Amino acid sequence: MAGSARGNKGSRLNPGCKPPLPCAALGVVGQVASRLVGSLVMKRIIIALAMTLVVLQVADSFLTMWATNHGYQEVNSIVTPIAHTWWLPVCKVLPAIGVSFLMLKLARRFPKTVVFGLSAASAFLAIVLVANVFEL
Repeated sequence: MAGSARGNKGSRLNPGCKPPLPCAALGVVGQVASRLVGSLVMKRIIIALAMTLVVLQVADSFLTMWATNHGYQEVNSIVTPIAHTWWLPVCKVLPAIGVSFLMLKLARRFPKTVVFGLSAASAFLAIVLVANVFEL
């Protein structure tokens, strides 16, 4: 075969022929586009989960403030002194924002782990929030 004499390995279907340059370039562009789209989707998922965690913390802190101001008792001994003040949202939301930014940094290296961690934290907090609403 003429193609193999020049050192071309060829394609799987036709071992003696190498695909033309435009076809090879399209394949590379397709692979790069696939990775880019995949990373953009993962990035959007991570940002949405980080925002969900912060929103759930805000909802939990304001629900706790509302409940304690309406006569309910806070059972968490660490939060009890600040449960009826504006320090509660500050002490709950600022760490959640910090954790979210840390997770965005870690997502560059460990995207699946960050998605799992943020999903687990958001699910746990959502369950706690729903349980607190049903106790009112």
